[in-house]
Amino acid sequence: MMENDAGPGERPFGEKPVRIPGMPTVIDVLLIYILVLAYIAYAGYGFKAVGNKWLSLCFSAGFGLLPFAYSLFRGFGLRAVFAVRRPSPRSSIGGIVLIVGVFSIVAGILSVVGPYLPKNGISDSTLQVQIMDESFLYSVLALAAFPAIFEELLCRGFLLAGLRHAVSRRAAISLCTLLFALLHMDPARMPFTFIAGLALSWAAVETESIFVPIIMHFTYNFFLFAVVRYGKTLPISAAAIETGDKYAVYRFAVILVCVGALLASVGASLVRRRAKIATGDAP
Repeated sequence: MMENDAGPGERPFGEKPVRIPGMPTVIDVLLIYILVLAYIAYAGYGFKAVGNKWLSLCFSAGFGLLPFAYSLFRGFGLRAVFAVRRPSPRSSIGGIVLIVGVFSIVAGILSVVGPYLPKNGISDSTLQVQIMDESFLYSVLALAAFPAIFEELLCRGFLLAGLRHAVSRRAAISLCTLLFALLHMDPARMPFTFIAGLALSWAAVETESIFVPIIMHFTYNFFLFAVVRYGKTLPISAAAIETGDKYAVYRFAVILVCVGALLASVGASLVRRRAKIATGDAP
């Protein structure tokens, strides 16, 4: 007889999914994901054709409004689907420390392998324009605030809610992260998006609050914006990587990865420990 090795909060091996009233199913998850892909394909061109950068901010809103409208139409419980719960300060701080650590790890790895990755001309140029825009407010809204809010409502809200009641905890986190990475449509950087998304999905499950991954997502994107816009003298800047001392870049990359691993470990322990206390699982 096969042993049940499911961890806490996971569906035991072989157990059939349970339909939870008022919550999305896997079919709902697939339908919304297809609708979002269609939205990216068609609405993206529409917003670009308008030519107004401020109006183009509304494009990101569609990622959250689609699952929100669908949930209203289906009569789902919005607070349950989108995990609208106030997190503890400890969980929030832990999430920030965790994602800063993940950012450091990703930045360190990218500084070494980045020059060898294929370029995505359209995506890279659009991102560069947004980062270097003369309006600081626009750049922060376009790169950090709006994606953090609306992508998390979709991924760590609707998609994760549907997956958690269909598959095991680990599978739900992995599948949600994969869907998140595929949504960015950049194969060369998909592994790095997956790493960040994995931290976001895990924190969302541990804290059972959408606000923690939103804060983490904003922090990650803001660090990316700040490094690219203001970090031209850093050893991991594009200019330093292409023209500077490669060994200096490698040394700095190793430091980043080591510091990032330490921060990620500390952040994860804060998030995990608080989640256990809140659920009564602490020793």
